[in-house]
Amino acid sequence: MIDHYNELPHSVNVIDKMNEELAIAQELNTNFMWLLNKNKLVMPMISPILIKEDKLPDVWELENNIETKTIEFLTSYKKGGIIADHEYDLKGVFDNSDELVEILHSELNSFPNLIVKREWCEHRVNIALDRYKSLQTMQNYFWENMLTDGICDGIIDGIKGSIVRGFNEMAIGDIFLLKCNWCNQYKSSREVESSRGGGGITKLESTVCCWECDDCDECDCDECDCDECDSDECDSDDCGSE
Repeated sequence: MIDHYNELPHSVNVIDKMNEELAIAQELNTNFMWLLNKNKLVMPMISPILIKEDKLPDVWELENNIETKTIEFLTSYKKGGIIADHEYDLKGVFDNSDELVEILHSELNSFPNLIVKREWCEHRVNIALDRYKSLQTMQNYFWENMLTDGICDGIIDGIKGSIVRGFNEMAIGDIFLLKCNWCNQYKSSREVESSRGGGGITKLESTVCCWECDDCDECDCDECDCDECDSDECDSDDCGSE
């Protein structure tokens, strides 16, 4: 029998070698967990909530409030410039990022039945700001601030977009789920059209239709927006789908 754990199988104990490998693995695991905690690689969780159609206007108002207050905060660091009309104090934004966290945390938790931990808001703000961390060096580039004019607006729009719409993460609207009246699937508030005006359709009865059902072209029943009628995406009794 060949002992793969030892170069000299007749002189080295197999169990000692296995214990040595275990110790190395445990040390690597300890170091990895330290890195996870240090760099906050573990993303805080948030639980979406189910809402009725009549709450959609409240969701839109919430998103608008977060966006408006975020823009107001970010715009306050856009100052009159020396070498240009405007200069941006990006370092000030980083130093006072807790105010962005507070805007997000307070607004989200103002929505009925929605509970969002502050650490989730901190993570979201940090992700948004990290994309612009390297630009801080341009603020004191050769004793002059190079973050001027159009760059200011680009930074403001980018940070705002990351906080509200997410950057490779869920958007604020994805926290709220509604049931589509046709496919009976729960969809993000960003993925539905409503008779209340969110997606541009207007009907007398209350109705929520997800984009997938609205775009379907295989159904012609009265209860579906699709054009032909044997789609699996329509649950109406008038539909010829199986």
